[in-house]
Amino acid sequence: MEIARGWGRAVYQRLRGIDTPPGWKSPIRFFDTVVGKELGQIETRGFEGPGPKISAALPVMSSQDLIEAILRDAADATGIVDLRFGHQVTAVVSGWSDQDTEAAVAVRVNATGETYTLAGEALVAADGVDSTVRSQLGIALKGEQALHHFVNCYFRCDIERHVGERGGRVVLRRQPGRRRCVATAGRARPLAVPDCGAA
Repeated sequence: MEIARGWGRAVYQRLRGIDTPPGWKSPIRFFDTVVGKELGQIETRGFEGPGPKISAALPVMSSQDLIEAILRDAADATGIVDLRFGHQVTAVVSGWSDQDTEAAVAVRVNATGETYTLAGEALVAADGVDSTVRSQLGIALKGEQALHHFVNCYFRCDIERHVGERGGRVVLRRQPGRRRCVATAGRARPLAVPDCGAA
């Protein structure tokens, strides 16, 4: 959020507007069911930010899709960013050799299959953990890979009236042999992780 302050008051306020309600950043609570017996909790004050003595910027905890929509609008408003959705980089054409004068990538339009080449002064491999760019350039990741797989499902529900005063960042519902999670992602808009792996 300190960085977001540099993007202007409008962007900062929009981000603040999607923050989770007071009292929902801490603690992590453990239940046998979402509305059942509380088995324990862990305080997570770090989610509430460092405080005004460290930073004047207020923290925001929300869901990725809401945050990205605001960042997309902010980038588009600059007039210098060309945002292309549904366009996939399939190969690095140039840019890794000392003899190259520009960086270029081959791009496919997913909806039509059309392909084209996009060139510029530099290329940033910001295409995720399974980066096509990094893989083609032979840049290896360090450490153990593919630790786990998750499926996220966003949904809207009036969860507050069911949990009452027992709000928190993450509600973990234990089931025999598995863990089920419900993480707060905004008022009345939880993020459910149906399968968090073996308990």
